[in-house]
Formats: sequence, C-alpha cells, structure tokens
Amino acid sequence: VLMRRQRELLRRAYGFDWPEDIFEAFEVCHALNPETPHKPLRPPFEVPGLPLNIRLVGPFDLLFDRARDHVDWPRDAALLHWRFRGDPAEFFTIGRGDTDGYTWGYWLEDPENAS
Repeated sequence: VLMRRQRELLRRAYGFDWPEDIFEAFEVCHALNPETPHKPLRPPFEVPGLPLNIRLVGPFDLLFDRARDHVDWPRDAALLHWRFRGDPAEFFTIGRGDTDGYTWGYWLEDPENAS
C-alpha cells in the first residue's frame, strides 16, 4: 500500500511513472539508515574522508517527505525541482555530492515510457 501511494505521489507531481528502481532504492535507503534515509550512505557519526557523501534529492525529496507543501506545488514545480542551468530537459537529478557539487540522475528521453 505504501509503495502504491509513493508511486501515485510521483506520478501526480511529475506527470509520468518513474522507473521501478527508484522505489527499490527508496526501500533500501530506509533499511540502511531509517533516521535519515535521504542520506543512506552517510553514517550517523562523522567519518573523516568518507568518499560517499551523497545526498538523495529530486523525487526522493517527495518520497522521504522532505519537500514542503508539495501538495500545493504548481503543475511544473516538480519538473523544476533540483534542476540546474546547464541540465538538458531529459535529465532529472536524484543525487548530489555534498562536497564536490556533482549530481547524478536519470536521463529520460521519453518519460511516458520510463519503466
């Protein structure tokens, strides 16, 4: 039931169905770090030189209920959430490095057929 609600949430916000692995990652992140699932690769204590300082963003903000008032967002707000000036229209950011500024994401040429 929870996964169905999460799928519907992203469908309403983005206007298309996300690939299945987004939801699998959502479940894994909760299992790895239930207190801060948006930071699954960061331990709850400081580790100097930790190479995987990645924060999950974009659709994960909605899945982890970190986007404020997303219910009242304008129609295209999710499509612009975590977008950068140089991003092509087909690129959707899902992760960001806290120290290097790199982003990771999905390249969806045809979002209607993303799954």
